[in-house]
Amino acid sequence: MKIAIFTDTFSPDVNGVAKTLERFTQFLDQTDHCYIVISPKQPKGEIDAGKIYRQSSFRFPLYKDCRISLPNTNFLKDIILSFQPDIIHLATPFSIGLSGLHIAKKYQIPVVGSYHTDFDQYLKYYHLNFLSKPLWRYMKWFHQPLLRIFVPSSVTYQQLQKRGFTNLQIWQRGVDTKISIAIFPIITFE
Repeated sequence: MKIAIFTDTFSPDVNGVAKTLERFTQFLDQTDHCYIVISPKQPKGEIDAGKIYRQSSFRFPLYKDCRISLPNTNFLKDIILSFQPDIIHLATPFSIGLSGLHIAKKYQIPVVGSYHTDFDQYLKYYHLNFLSKPLWRYMKWFHQPLLRIFVPSSVTYQQLQKRGFTNLQIWQRGVDTKISIAIFPIITFE
């Protein structure tokens, strides 16, 4: 399967979406699936790989660790037509995600997505609660054409279901048992 992933955040960003997608692409690297990632350019620390197509971006004023991208739609169209994905995965509902949604609709490519962030909590933090209704209208519009919306938990599943979202599925994640982290120094007594 060939997968085109559209995301407004990707490694080296440190957040839940970027880390989930990093692990997802690492998993795909171990399979027969091919993928490309469309994501924002970073000012430093980018992973240099042929599978990642970075789009110009600038810092988001309210959240310094996030970037707003200005996708080059002609370039993306050429990349997608050349790659010919079997499916498009939208990981974020912003500029790059919108570009992916547009391309999926225009070229009739099946499209799925993942829902990662409880934006209502961000609105409360920034005292922008008045934007809650328009935000949810937009989120419902954005996710409505997706064949499947992958969510991280049963709580998120229930929250979105109550808001009228359909085609929800929990994206189960495992625990990497090969990673060991010593929280406390090992003390030996002789």
